[in-house]
Amino acid sequence: MEATGSPGNFRVKVLMKPRYIDPEKCRGCGSCAEKCPWTKPSEFDLGLGLRKAVYRPFPQAVPNIYLIDPEICAYIKTGKCGICQQVCPTGAINFEDKEKIVEVDVGAIIVATGFDLIDIENRYPELGYGRYREVVTALQVERLLSSTGPTKGYLKVPGDPRKPMEWRDAKKIAYISCVGSRDPHRGVPYCSKVCCMYTLKHAKLIKELFPDVEIWYYYIDVRAAGRGYEEFYEEVQKAGLNLVRGKAAEVYKAENNGRLIVRAEDTLLGMVFENDFDMVVLCPALIPGKGLTDIVQKLKIPISVDGFITEKHPKLNPVSTLKEGIYVCGCSVAPKDIRDSVSEAWGAAAKVNEFLGEGEVKIKPEKVQVNLDLCNGCGRCVEVCPVEAIRLENGKAVVDVYACNGCGACIPECETGA
Repeated sequence: MEATGSPGNFRVKVLMKPRYIDPEKCRGCGSCAEKCPWTKPSEFDLGLGLRKAVYRPFPQAVPNIYLIDPEICAYIKTGKCGICQQVCPTGAINFEDKEKIVEVDVGAIIVATGFDLIDIENRYPELGYGRYREVVTALQVERLLSSTGPTKGYLKVPGDPRKPMEWRDAKKIAYISCVGSRDPHRGVPYCSKVCCMYTLKHAKLIKELFPDVEIWYYYIDVRAAGRGYEEFYEEVQKAGLNLVRGKAAEVYKAENNGRLIVRAEDTLLGMVFENDFDMVVLCPALIPGKGLTDIVQKLKIPISVDGFITEKHPKLNPVSTLKEGIYVCGCSVAPKDIRDSVSEAWGAAAKVNEFLGEGEVKIKPEKVQVNLDLCNGCGRCVEVCPVEAIRLENGKAVVDVYACNGCGACIPECETGA
């Protein structure tokens, strides 16, 4: 909600929403979820399956306990039901739980907000996502192939989420890459970095588990940059992956048999052709996580034109922000894979340990000073400061020496040379 203070002495105000389950009493047995009669589409399964009103966000959740969704819980909405409270062996259910605001004092902050997927349903309606159940995203396929997913690891064409084990088997599937990536007109201009390799990973995994499944991959360019990536790419090709260099133009259903038809151009052959599939998998662009803009405004750190946080230096200091004491890692800076995200997380943690371990905040001498005799209080410096280290007091510019990083952005903007 709010972050104030200076490096080494931040005060963060956090809104804690009610769980309606006492974390000290809940032991994660799942009796409440087993008996709960109310369901809604599961966020973790990306709408492919259902979850209960009382649920655990995902199998590896920390803490590994349950919570109650007030939007569908009948007892919270109407005062009726309460089955979960009756079956809980430890009395952990607390329907009187309220949201609360907690203030914590910290020395440093790490921003790790993750990513979201571009809205392909509205930006690329011609590809059929949201219109056909058989058109899914690669993240949804991850859930289908997982042993904890709605189909327990079987590759099936999505249908009624109440009966996932009755879905039909997928025998022929298409992957369409760069849906929104490298598209400055309707999507984003940058490459999302992970799509090529997770498509190859899916292809290898599917071929190992279900060797009869036919897989087609529509791509612009395969970017396999990393240790062992090119060798992995060659290995998957030998396993029987069908590659088509070109963008898919349209996905529609055939009138005679209801199968999905992908219309695409093969740029190597110079021809447009159509092919039919049981399921089409889209690889959407990675974009900044929800709420990132709001967070950076509260932390007073800059973001770049692509919406991601601006790091101090992309090569020499990639996990520090322009504000001392605030660090970043993972997809809060740019799209990246698990390997890079974990490496940056280690780096950010090491930076925090180095920063706090000194026991005192060392201020670098490169700070802006204001000549009050020349300052006319125009406020131009306040507008351009990327870390909001300058404010106006009594018509004069005042610099917060703890927040100022000496970037000098304010100097050329000053019309009086103050």
